Amino acid sequence: MNILKRTAFFIFTALIYASCSSSEDDIANIPVVEGSTVIKTEMGADQSKQVYVNLNEGKSGIAQVKNNLWDLAFFNGSDFVVKINYTIGARALATGAASFNELSQEKIDEIKKKLPGGYADPVESVDNQNGSFEETAIARVSANAKENQVYLLKLGSVTTHGEQGPVTQTLGWRLIQLRQNGSEYTLEYSEVGEGKDFKATETIKIRKRSGYNFSYLSLKAKKTVEAEPKSESWDILFTKMSDRAEDFGGIAYTFTDYVLINTLGGTQTAEIRLKEGEDWDAAFDAFTAENAAGLEFTKGQNKIGRTWRALNFDAKKYEIKKDRFYVIKDVHGYMYKLRLTSLYDKSGKRSGPEFQYVHLK
Repeated sequence: MNILKRTAFFIFTALIYASCSSSEDDIANIPVVEGSTVIKTEMGADQSKQVYVNLNEGKSGIAQVKNNLWDLAFFNGSDFVVKINYTIGARALATGAASFNELSQEKIDEIKKKLPGGYADPVESVDNQNGSFEETAIARVSANAKENQVYLLKLGSVTTHGEQGPVTQTLGWRLIQLRQNGSEYTLEYSEVGEGKDFKATETIKIRKRSGYNFSYLSLKAKKTVEAEPKSESWDILFTKMSDRAEDFGGIAYTFTDYVLINTLGGTQTAEIRLKEGEDWDAAFDAFTAENAAGLEFTKGQNKIGRTWRALNFDAKKYEIKKDRFYVIKDVHGYMYKLRLTSLYDKSGKRSGPEFQYVHLK
């Protein structure tokens, strides 16, 4: 066999081997934490931080982000979708205007009255946290600029803790209008309030960023900020969450102890429901990889959501639902059994849930 033939043979053999084994090698080269791992999420007072968890890395795979770091999240995929800051009670309503000049102060004040806060905000003023891009407070950004109306954005509020106790600060109002600009977003916005000219607009361009689910914008800083790990680097998010509470009579409501799954990154979930009278600890301990075979996984990002705890009206506190746990399939293909084990810290405050998980192999 001459040199050219031998070279071609070795290259062909290498390609065949790579095509057959690359996926197995990829997952084999990604370390995964073994044994039972218990993590107490540290979300701070009033759950003022979001906590991202990368399950295969265990306690070293945790990232914290301040809730008020960002105002708008811009989807980096092929769609043009924008979400509002669900962690600090942000709300948004369409004005019906195609431009800022079409609006009047009277019209703005009229829309403001529809967002009084508490239990009275309309359900359409927040995103549906099931992950649907069809049920967002701000409609999908159209390629036809004339279809993108102006929205009134209520930025929400933040609470700080000092010697005098907690102090809540409202963050004000903005008018915003979004457009497609090639592969980028264009945001036109203005401040709303006493002494402000809402027709004096500013413009920011937001580029789509490869490797991340969303790009995050701070209107205060007037630039994008780092507010989420890379898409392949997290599986679960613990956060405060404004959601559409259909079971509360169809209102917008902000929940604590909310759990989101990184479905856009490929993480999936299955819920395991126990039979009546079945012991929670024993069932969790006994569950194996063989039991997980044939499970129907869902890509709904709020599959865990707020369903893992319930209010005990007599005790006036939330309790863990011990009739369920979950199986998580991460972005690398690893599977874990997972359960939420506590809502409260040692002082009795809800500073972030505790959870336990075990790699199934």
